[in-house]
Amino acid sequence: MGLLSTKPIYATTPADMSAGLFMARALPRWAVVYSLRPLVDDLVAFVPGVAARLLIYLKTRRLPPLIVTRWRISWGAMTLRL
Repeated sequence: MGLLSTKPIYATTPADMSAGLFMARALPRWAVVYSLRPLVDDLVAFVPGVAARLLIYLKTRRLPPLIVTRWRISWGAMTLRL
């Protein structure tokens, strides 16, 4: 091995993370809204299905049909994302 292969040629310097500098930074409002949007979309799509399954279970008092239906839904969601 050569002499240069054992020496670091470049490196990064550690960032200055003093308390004042860290607390002075804030996310813009649009970034917060943008990051929360997928969570809200998932909840809006998820809650009606849960309510429907709960009502079906309360009426029939049987879980196997709901489990099979859930498997089909999960399989469909998995294949759509592939």
